[in-house]
Amino acid sequence: MPSTPPSTNSHTSLTQSSLLPHLYDNPKYHLRLAVNSDSSKQRLSKQYPKADVVQVDLSEPAEIRQLVKDAAVFYHVGPAFHPHETQVGYNVIDACAAASKEQGSKFKHFVFSSVLCTQLRKLLNHDCKRYVEE
Repeated sequence: MPSTPPSTNSHTSLTQSSLLPHLYDNPKYHLRLAVNSDSSKQRLSKQYPKADVVQVDLSEPAEIRQLVKDAAVFYHVGPAFHPHETQVGYNVIDACAAASKEQGSKFKHFVFSSVLCTQLRKLLNHDCKRYVEE
């Protein structure tokens, strides 16, 4: 494992499928990828064998705290159209904020991947992200 702190990524999507290869190939980073399903875990473990692929329930704050532990960066893409997407976003932010305040923490950056025009409230996935952004 490189001496630099790991980056953490939450629930992969089309956005991350473009971003991950660039981060993965950079020896400066060690990735910890969070997935929801066993099939995603198997697929990403094969695709990125040097990354830590962790199956996690983002509705469980304790699991998120464990995911964030020792991370320097957390890149969060909430699970779109999930019935508790807003709460998941709050949980992730709370865990990252707590990690950043721990003594000796390496945590520096939280990146929230959202959508354009969150004020379009009729689009439910946009509305959920609006609450998290606020």
